[in-house]
Amino acid sequence: MAILTACGVDTDAEAPYMDPPTEVGMCGSTEDLFVGLEQFIADGKYAPLKEVVEARLQPTEANPAPNPSWRLVVNALLSLVQQLGLEDLGIVAQLAADPELEDQLSPLLVVVLEFVDGRLDGQPHYEVADATSFFIDRCDTQNLLTAVEGVMRLESPSAGRPWLVAVLDAVTPLLANPTLKPFLTSFEEGGQAGKPAIVSILRQIMAFMADEEFAIERVQTLLDSAVYPLVDAQLEADIQRLVDLMGEATDPAAGVLLPLQGAMRCGMMYPAPRDVLLGLVVDLAASPEVGLDAVLEGVGVLKLEVVVSQLELLAEVVRVLRTDEAVQVVLRDMLVLLLEQPAANQVVPVLIDVLEDEILTELLNAVVTLLEGCGRG
Repeated sequence: MAILTACGVDTDAEAPYMDPPTEVGMCGSTEDLFVGLEQFIADGKYAPLKEVVEARLQPTEANPAPNPSWRLVVNALLSLVQQLGLEDLGIVAQLAADPELEDQLSPLLVVVLEFVDGRLDGQPHYEVADATSFFIDRCDTQNLLTAVEGVMRLESPSAGRPWLVAVLDAVTPLLANPTLKPFLTSFEEGGQAGKPAIVSILRQIMAFMADEEFAIERVQTLLDSAVYPLVDAQLEADIQRLVDLMGEATDPAAGVLLPLQGAMRCGMMYPAPRDVLLGLVVDLAASPEVGLDAVLEGVGVLKLEVVVSQLELLAEVVRVLRTDEAVQVVLRDMLVLLLEQPAANQVVPVLIDVLEDEILTELLNAVVTLLEGCGRG
């Protein structure tokens, strides 16, 4: 709060107020720090999110009339980053200093959000946001965060590079295989065909992984009997590469299996939202309107080296979330509030605009500037 006061930020105002800079080290005006965000608000793109926050914020004794202005978002970021401590502030600063990272990840995030919003196939899929909110609220996020951190730090013995990059390298040719989509729409299993049949296979694999006696050979046996007899040699090889990588990640020596099993067991307890999220995986891979293969091709393997260089940094962000319960609570409550229906119907379009307008990078840079005492001014 002392830093914010020194920067001229009035936390009770409609938006952060900053005196005009008089010397090096002052923050500058609001327009200096939030050029893109000011235009974002002027264009009315923030209004839907404001309505959601206004409708769902609960008055408290300390704040009987909660203000849903964009100041809430900025102050929430400030509060969150402050809780990380000075050492971890460097993590945020490094992320903000690398706009290429957002450039490479945004297309992948946008295509998922546009699918949820119905922009790609004309059919909204907000049940995906609702299912995500459900699991965030019901499951122990510690398991998932621990598994995600472990995966981000994992090296693939077969590829000689980070495991996540090896997975991306394997997924790209699989999605580009012209026989994949016909297989996904025609596959039959247990009296079902198409998407329900594929979801059934994924559900079985998920159940295998949740079992204390899990071994990758069980997945191999299932695919050998139910899938590989129905596909050509190239598609089998493309799928098998992912199975081999799954074997690396679930090897007990990798240190990922136990927390991953905890997350899987929670998922298995709630069949309806679980199947919604499994169905999302099928839709993203099978829908010609989504064109996920084209998105990955557009990003390109060489451009993904940007992500490689930042994996350790991203893992550190996850570590902070995993080890700081206060930060976890703030993020969990915020995500549940924003992703539950009907709020998601208004929030998802705003998130798409935020990514496309590169507002996130600007916010991170502004937050770091404020918390550093505006030393860059």
